[in-house]
Amino acid sequence: MDTVFQKIRIALLPPLLLFALFAIGATAGRPGKAPDLVPVLRGAASVAEPLARTADPTRARPPHAGCGVLVSALSTHPPLPKGAREMQIVVDGAPLPGPCFSVPGQDSAARHLAPAAQFVSAMDERFWAGEKDSLDLTGLLWAAGPYLSVEEASAAWGIALYQDPSDERLWCTSAAGDWSVPEGIEVPVLLYHGVGDDLRPGAELVVRTEELEAQLQLLLARGYTPIWLEDLKHADQISKPLILTFDDGYRDNYTELFPLLQRYGVKATLFVVPGYLGNDCNLSAAQIREMLASGLVSIQCHTWYHLDLDTLSHEEQVQQLCWSKVMLLELTDRIPYAIAYPRGRQNEETLSICREEYRFGLKMGGERYVTGADPLLIHRISIPRSMTLDDFAALFP
Repeated sequence: MDTVFQKIRIALLPPLLLFALFAIGATAGRPGKAPDLVPVLRGAASVAEPLARTADPTRARPPHAGCGVLVSALSTHPPLPKGAREMQIVVDGAPLPGPCFSVPGQDSAARHLAPAAQFVSAMDERFWAGEKDSLDLTGLLWAAGPYLSVEEASAAWGIALYQDPSDERLWCTSAAGDWSVPEGIEVPVLLYHGVGDDLRPGAELVVRTEELEAQLQLLLARGYTPIWLEDLKHADQISKPLILTFDDGYRDNYTELFPLLQRYGVKATLFVVPGYLGNDCNLSAAQIREMLASGLVSIQCHTWYHLDLDTLSHEEQVQQLCWSKVMLLELTDRIPYAIAYPRGRQNEETLSICREEYRFGLKMGGERYVTGADPLLIHRISIPRSMTLDDFAALFP
């Protein structure tokens, strides 16, 4: 696949960026070296020829072999193909206990096998919403099991893949893959930044903690359901869906916002700037991991250094848009699928890159988002510090 993401592998980054990569790597508990990843699949576009399988006439499969029926019955371990070696596969943030294997292909590209039961079990139940048992395994198993062809299953089920070029790790993320959104549903998207009384980001960008709590109480009392972008898959089944977004990744998102999310069981999406992680007013890698593990926070991209994308060259935009994606993948074990444009600024070059790398792109102010509109030009409703609760209530009847 020839995407802009591959250009990152050969581009020489500025010394400042290399230094930032070293610093972030240390923060994340990994060696100070930028991860170098290449996409092998996005959505349903397969890059692999079907895996050669060892036929077993004694184990015929029905025309439709659903996951709920077949996976639980898999037990035999057929011989693996020559050259297979163990590696790590991560499904929706969960490293599979394995063993998982990389298998040399006829065109020199590696193919990957994972235990079918483990792979399906790790797929995010909230995203799939009870659909996993009905997924068709026909033609996806190696010699009738227990191994599953990861490339073919991901293409069939619309799961996105990213591969470490050393072929030591492969990430599979359902939310970043190919899935549809029901159209014509109004979904207000709220834009916040900081929470509390640290006004360094700018006074209007930091809402008071008690005022944010009152806003959350009002939204819940009026029947709104805060969701993530990936929950748009089921937007037609959700009562008054609404998306809470927080830009820049300020530390008070952990100290002030996160306790409120826990208190009210509310979801939020944080758009973080990897180049700022660990600064005295920004989130640390450990704080991001803790919030992610709560099941209340989605972590998405806000470029590498919060630069105005419409002022940058193509190569500079690729760096800002794709290196942030790589680092957040390393940090969260999930492929990011949404980008918030700094200050809402973007151009046709930006959108061209993002159509290959992201499912959603978020701007600043504007009309309310209605599903079916361009998903890379989603407007948000800014909530400044000066907004009164009465004014807020008028926006969300």
